[in-house]
Amino acid sequence: MIERLLDTLDLYSAELAVAVESNPLENPQWTDLFDRFRAAGFRAYDLGNDYDWVRLMNSVEATPRPIDALPPTQADLLFTRAEL
Repeated sequence: MIERLLDTLDLYSAELAVAVESNPLENPQWTDLFDRFRAAGFRAYDLGNDYDWVRLMNSVEATPRPIDALPPTQADLLFTRAEL
């Protein structure tokens, strides 16, 4: 599905933002997908979800953090052309 989105970016607004759950340990294709988003002019942000249910239950919010490389483990990412 993400591949199709990347193949058809010209059909979407330049303001498109995409939030995904990536896990290169389970899907090595994420390295290529990350690079394709970056090559298409998207900035990447780690949304800071460490999958800790205690933090989630306590409503601890994380601030999106700009990244230049794909995290090596499971992560929630935001791709956007806008700077946050």
